[in-house]
Amino acid sequence: SEENFKEDTRQIADLLKVITDVADRSNLILDPDLDSYYLMDLVVTRLPALTEQIGQARGLGVAVGSNKMIKPYDAFFLSSLIGVIIQARENVLYDFDVMFRENPSLRPRLEALLDQSIETTDAFLHVLKERVLSAGEIVVQPKEYWETASTATTANFRLYDAASTALDEVLQKRIDRLSEKKAFVLFFTLVVILIVIYLVAAFYLAVMRMIAAIERVSKRIAAGQAD
Repeated sequence: SEENFKEDTRQIADLLKVITDVADRSNLILDPDLDSYYLMDLVVTRLPALTEQIGQARGLGVAVGSNKMIKPYDAFFLSSLIGVIIQARENVLYDFDVMFRENPSLRPRLEALLDQSIETTDAFLHVLKERVLSAGEIVVQPKEYWETASTATTANFRLYDAASTALDEVLQKRIDRLSEKKAFVLFFTLVVILIVIYLVAAFYLAVMRMIAAIERVSKRIAAGQAD
């Protein structure tokens, strides 16, 4: 029903806000490395938004599909969603372009899933534009429409899962590098401290030998004067 659709949309919007809040509090948005920054943007913002917008178009399209005729308000809303989905798709492509450029090693594991995401999203947009909005009446069966949209959302979920895993691995590698750097700095600092201790000890011993030698010479001179 329309009420259920609105409630589901509201709950998903709240969930997306929670994801964004977690990213803000974790300082992921301040990431200075472009590959992990754009992976973060895909996981936190771009892919969830694209998937949810397709989901909205799927739910609304099926709801109005049983009437075979689409109301002006629903047509306007679906037309608006098409524009939003197209922009969301472009945002996803842009993020992946930058991320692949900065970290080519991620391309083999993500590019095929990205292609599936774009292909299935475009297929759904084609059905929505040509067989729902442009036909004057809805000429696609609700089941086919739902399956086409679901194929797109499934492809985006798979891409999201792979991007999330890749983000975890990129961040873990950076943590490992920082740990290794920290260990090296600690080791280097320890070596420097040991060298300083050695030099101070050597200097102290040299000074003490010099003082002892001076004392011996002084004693001999004193003894000679006494004679």
